[in-house]
Formats: sequence, C-alpha cells, structure tokens
Amino acid sequence: TDSDLRDRVVAAGMDEREPVCRVMSAPVASIPEDALIYEALLAMQERGVQHLAITDSAGKTTGLVRNKELLQF
Repeated sequence: TDSDLRDRVVAAGMDEREPVCRVMSAPVASIPEDALIYEALLAMQERGVQHLAITDSAGKTTGLVRNKELLQF
C-alpha cells in the first residue's frame, strides 16, 4: 500500500530493487465479495488497514476496496 511504500521503502532508505515481499503487509486482509459495507469497514478498523482484498466463494482474490470508497456511501 501507499503507507507501506512510504514507511518501509522511502523513509527507511531501502533499495527500490528489493522484492515486494520484503515490504508488503502480510497476511493480506480480505473479505468475501458478498460482505456488507459495514462489515468491511469494521474489518478494516479491527485490522488497522485501509484496504481489503475481495475474495469470491473459491477464495480467489477478485478485487480490492479502499476505506475511502466505502465511506462515500
């Protein structure tokens, strides 16, 4: 995410040629695609994240949602 890039790469002076797995947040926070908006916002709050991966019934990531998008409703 943007904050991972700022905090873990730029501010830390890390070489931008490092693999992404060295700076990414893990595990990836996700929510089922049929979850309600308030459930997504609650999950973000509980996990301290601003993005959630959206997963289908097979567990495959199908998208990404940001808290800013959800707060528009």
